[in-house]
Amino acid sequence: MNSPIDAPPKVLVTGAGGFVGTTFVTRLASCRRLSMADPRWREAVAGADFRDATVVHLAARVHEPDGKDSDFERDNV
Repeated sequence: MNSPIDAPPKVLVTGAGGFVGTTFVTRLASCRRLSMADPRWREAVAGADFRDATVVHLAARVHEPDGKDSDFERDNV
C-alpha cells in the first residue's frame, strides 16, 4: 500500500514532519517542503502561493508527559 496518492495539484500539509505526516507526504507525487523549524519560516510562508491549495491538517502537540493542559488545548484545539 505504498502507491502514490492521486492528490490535487497543490496540497498544504501541516505536521508533515510528524509520525503520520511523514508517511503521508512520501505518497504524494511531488512535495515541496516548508519547515516551520527554519528561522526564516515567516518569509517562506509569506512567499508561498497557497491559492487553490487543499489543506491536510496533521500537526498536533503529543507525547509530552510533563506538558501543560493549556499548551495542548492551545495547539490542538
